[in-house]
Amino acid sequence: AESAAAAARTTDPRRFVFRIDDITHEVAGAAPAVGSALHNLPIPAVNEVDDDEFPQIEYLHSSVAGEAVELETDPAFLVGCACEQACDEESGCTCISEQRVQSGGVAYDAAGLLTVKPGMPVFECNMACACPRDCRNRVVQRGISRRIEVFKTRHKGWAVRALESIPAGAFVCEYVGEVITTGEAEIRGIECAELAAHAASRRSLTSDGGHFGPE
Repeated sequence: AESAAAAARTTDPRRFVFRIDDITHEVAGAAPAVGSALHNLPIPAVNEVDDDEFPQIEYLHSSVAGEAVELETDPAFLVGCACEQACDEESGCTCISEQRVQSGGVAYDAAGLLTVKPGMPVFECNMACACPRDCRNRVVQRGISRRIEVFKTRHKGWAVRALESIPAGAFVCEYVGEVITTGEAEIRGIECAELAAHAASRRSLTSDGGHFGPE
C-alpha cells in the first residue's frame, strides 16, 4: 500500500513542490495594502514539475529606470480633462477627444474592453483629470483585473496562465519592469544565451545506476 501511495504521488500531475499565495507580497495569505487599488486580486505562484524554488524577484508596482535612462514621472507633465462626471463622447472630454483624433474612436466600450486597433495609442484619463475613479476611460490604472497564476513549465522556465476565461480586448495586468537602453538589452541577451547554453550542456548528462549507485 505504501509503494502504491508513493507511485501515486510521483505520477499525480497536480503534485506541486510549493505554492505562494501572492507573489506581490511574497508572504502566504498576505492581503493588499490598505487603500491599494493595484492588487485587487492576488497573483499566486506554483511549481508542479520539479524541485526549483521560486526565483528571487522584486515585484514592481511601476517601471523603474535602468542606467542611463530617465523616466518622466513628474505629475506636472500630465495634461488632464476637466470633466466632473464620468467621461464619454458627449461630455467634451479632452482625453477622449484626443483618442478620437488618434484612433477614430474611444479606447474602451461600456464593459471596459479595448476597441482601438492593435498598435494604436491609448489616452486614458489620469491623475491630472477631474473625473471620478469609476470613469470608463480609466482601466489600466485600476490594476490587475483577471485572475492569473505564475507557474513552472517543464521545458520553458516560468510562465503565466489565466485562471479564468478572458474576453478579447480585456485588460489583464500592466507590463512593467526595468527600462533599459538597447545596448544594455543586447548585453543581457548575450548573457542569457550563454547561461541557456550552459544549462543545456548540463542537462545532456545522465545519471546511470547500472555500474555505480546507492547501496
